[in-house]
Amino acid sequence: MKRIFTLSSVVMLFFTLFIASTVYAKKDLYIKDSDFVDTGFFSDYSGILENGDVDWVQLKDGVRLGQYKKVIILPFSSSSSMAQSASLKREMPEMFVNTLSGIFQVEKSDQNIGPKDFEKIKSLPADAVIMGNILKIAERDAAKNFWVGFGAGNPKAELEFKIVDTKTGEEVLRIIHDERSQSGVMDAGADVVNSIAKYIKNHR
Repeated sequence: MKRIFTLSSVVMLFFTLFIASTVYAKKDLYIKDSDFVDTGFFSDYSGILENGDVDWVQLKDGVRLGQYKKVIILPFSSSSSMAQSASLKREMPEMFVNTLSGIFQVEKSDQNIGPKDFEKIKSLPADAVIMGNILKIAERDAAKNFWVGFGAGNPKAELEFKIVDTKTGEEVLRIIHDERSQSGVMDAGADVVNSIAKYIKNHR
């Protein structure tokens, strides 16, 4: 009887692990998430999935980001009305220049081009273009830090980010990612840049 109980326990354990792994392996769609916002920054949101390296991502099948040699970073936009968004808009492109210079030949441009103006993007003298939109900024929330803990009330920066192929006009990489930092919004923005740069380095 003891042996039967042990065998059934093992079977139940494997069944539970199988169900858990199946649920874990299933990736959620960004468009079905409660925080989904269509800002119009991406041409299509339907294929963006949750990811372990960054929050949400879609990388075009067959694309290795290292195939792009020269990349232009355009001025970032912002969907946030927070005062600090102006500083992030100014500083984040420069942060990406510094973090991605070992992967691409990176140049920063002052030319303002709409996120879906693909004809103008295709006319730029580069292999690809980087664009960003500051989606959300949150100041420190002392109440959240007190009641929830784990840094839930720390300042936050969230960014929409994409790389566009200038030959095809296709968005080959789409990312939405946020970070929190005890040190403030600017440091949270720097952490966002570092996380996205790490993802790019791992998929070059």
